Amino acid sequence: MALTITPFDSADEAWIRTLLASAHLTTADMTTGLLGNFVVAREGQSRIGIAGVELHGTSGLLRSVVVETSARGTGVGRRLVQAIEVHARAHGIRQLFLLTQTARDFFARLGYHPLARSEAPAAIQATREFVKLCPASCECMTKSLERPTHHVLFLCTGNSARSILAEAILNHLAQPEARIRAFSAGSEPKTCIHPLALEILEENHLPTAGLRTKSWSESDQPDAPRMDFVFTLCDQAARETCPVWPGHPVTVHWGLSDPAAVTGSADRRRQAFRETYRVLYRRIVLFLDSPLDLSDRPALKTRLQEIGQL
Repeated sequence: MALTITPFDSADEAWIRTLLASAHLTTADMTTGLLGNFVVAREGQSRIGIAGVELHGTSGLLRSVVVETSARGTGVGRRLVQAIEVHARAHGIRQLFLLTQTARDFFARLGYHPLARSEAPAAIQATREFVKLCPASCECMTKSLERPTHHVLFLCTGNSARSILAEAILNHLAQPEARIRAFSAGSEPKTCIHPLALEILEENHLPTAGLRTKSWSESDQPDAPRMDFVFTLCDQAARETCPVWPGHPVTVHWGLSDPAAVTGSADRRRQAFRETYRVLYRRIVLFLDSPLDLSDRPALKTRLQEIGQL
């Protein structure tokens, strides 16, 4: 059955209290207001997990992440935390905090890192969980919910056609709030961009100012943006030994035939560039529509590899 995550409903309250009690977690402070910031995981008609958040200005306290024993180890906990993060961000929360005694590794995999209790905001330190409910042995962890800017690098050997088209398309399609910026580079860059690449971009009303061929060594400099995604667009680039990118980005191969290698009439060569543009445009739209959750890199890479087959 499909897993769904839904907001708290009053019909869930008795079950939530029972589940928390079975996990030896307190229900003493479970007010209606607090329960309104809970989500429930369901499989069909069965409730299988919960998570909640206390809202304190721009800080939130993640709490009560519990999954039924029969559903543990299936990814339900991760989905619950992700749903609460979305809920918290929608309510203006910029930073989440939590206390855990047994799940440090689980939360670390989701992007949370240790923090001394004394460094948590005063409003978080004043919560009942911090003051009374959780023992001193519990570890404090935190995660920023402010959306980072994702940097995307498109690689080809020559950086004169496919990777240039991809850079221009992504920067054109990405809305400012998406916080995504594209770059392109090549292992052996040509001296200039292929004229037909510029022509196709202009034909589709995409800006070309600032585009240039460049070596991937520029992206390996200490002051260069840290890449989150690296897409290789030609087989030769995929086979070459890339630099060790800081941060270990998600690397995916989106192979495409080189339109610059097409011979024949001007119309035939122009059509090859149009087809390359069309395929890249479709893939990049799907990339932007995907949840770019870097805390689950294997699933994200699988999704992006699937897009590269389209």
